[in-house]
Amino acid sequence: MISPNAISPFTPGFGSFPPAFVGRERFEDQMLDFVRSVADPNRANQPLLIYGPRGNGKTALVAWLVRNRPRDIDVEVLVGDTMKINGFPALVAALDIHPHDATKTVHKTGGKVLGVLSGELVREASRPAESGNPAVLMDLLAERCQQRPLALVIDEAQLLEPGLGRFLIGAATDVSARAPFALAFVGTPGMVDHLLTIDGPSHADRCRHVMLGRLDAAATSQALAAPFENNDPQVPFDADALAQVAEATGCYPYFVQEWGDALWNAARRTGAERVSADIVEAARPAVEVKLATYYRKYHKEILAAGLIDQALALADAYARNGVDKPLPFYVVRGEMLAVTPDASAFDAIGIADQLRNIGYIWDSATVADHVEAGIPSLMSYIRAQERALRNYRGIRH
Repeated sequence: MISPNAISPFTPGFGSFPPAFVGRERFEDQMLDFVRSVADPNRANQPLLIYGPRGNGKTALVAWLVRNRPRDIDVEVLVGDTMKINGFPALVAALDIHPHDATKTVHKTGGKVLGVLSGELVREASRPAESGNPAVLMDLLAERCQQRPLALVIDEAQLLEPGLGRFLIGAATDVSARAPFALAFVGTPGMVDHLLTIDGPSHADRCRHVMLGRLDAAATSQALAAPFENNDPQVPFDADALAQVAEATGCYPYFVQEWGDALWNAARRTGAERVSADIVEAARPAVEVKLATYYRKYHKEILAAGLIDQALALADAYARNGVDKPLPFYVVRGEMLAVTPDASAFDAIGIADQLRNIGYIWDSATVADHVEAGIPSLMSYIRAQERALRNYRGIRH
């Protein structure tokens, strides 16, 4: 039984570290390899792009890295997001690369002393790139990394300011060639296109891509059950109840947290000693209200992009195929062509990319050239809403 005063360990929607971070072992290995490469003089510090639809645990993966960074090597792991690092002044402060001695700065500026005070350096560094000052910052960053290796992680990089983005992309090549430095960008699928607009395709081609999708069924069940099992006393799941909830989440990490939170609160209110089908039904209304709000945000985003016909066509295609089964990419392209007047085969790829950037669809991690539903239940929601609306309009007219 859960104590009446026990606060739910589940953390839906806050980018917080979940109570059971499971099913991400492959990605954890890639993150550790990223950090270890900084300290290895024989390894190229290849930039890392980590991206996936919202709610799939990207920020949680970064938090895992901070908690579990290798202790046997001296590498600093510095994490910042674009809300805090939103320009050169904030970057200078975050990296702590203020010149501590004015004379050390003279050779970096052609004889012009920027000044010891950080504010003066910030004002110089904030001037346009033609002033040469971003190059000064690169020198200072390289000097800093020579003193202690640095792995820099920028979260929410789809919102990265272009000027700052160009500097960081340049640093990934320039600084890492002179000092132990590595850079990772973390963001939604649109991050890749955003970086391409900043620096062109060559940067993305040089990066390692880590695409974060949904959990598998076993990890989903574990993420739900472990916090209840870790309670004192344990509150076990009935097998049928666990299977029912795991299916309802669609293996989507954010929904796992919403369901876990609602189940915890329902079990606490009722004094239940097990999570049974009755507890699932008691929790369901709260979950459905929250998820409907979440679905509407995606729905509005798709409507604003003018992609509702394409989204509905895909929802129908997945309904025919089985919403949990990936579709061949040529089928996705065919659906785009069928509902988009005058679209070319090239246009169909671009439309699919737009839906991928929204997170409506996602590349399969297990089957090449196949695409899965980003959030299966979102497709079901949009299909139901759009069909109901069209039927209603037909009745009205």
